[in-house]
Amino acid sequence: TLAVTHRARITALQVISPVSSESGPASMSDALRKSVFGEPFRGLIDVHLAIGSPDEEIMRVAKDTKADLIVIGRGRRADDHSLSRLSEVLRQASCPVLIVHPSGRAAVA
Repeated sequence: TLAVTHRARITALQVISPVSSESGPASMSDALRKSVFGEPFRGLIDVHLAIGSPDEEIMRVAKDTKADLIVIGRGRRADDHSLSRLSEVLRQASCPVLIVHPSGRAAVA
C-alpha cells in the first residue's frame, strides 16, 4: 500500500550464502518469485536473488536501486552472527531501515 500511495517500486531481495545454496540459485529465485506472485501489488515488485554477504548485498542493491527505505525481515532464529550483520546494515545504510520482527511488529532505526 505504501508503494502504491507513493508510486514507488519494491525490490524483493533474497541473499544466500555461496556455501549454503543446496537447492541452487535458480530454484531459490523461482520460489521467491512464486511467493511474490500472490501479492496484490506484484506489478510493483522487482525480484532479485544475490549470492554473497547479506550486509554487502543489501547495501549494493540499495545503492543500485537508489532505495529510499530498506525493509528487513528478521528470522525467528536470530543468532549473534546474523545480528552483527544487521548492525552493519544499520551503520552503513544511507537511508532509513525498517526491521520487521518475526511477529510482524516493526521498528525503525
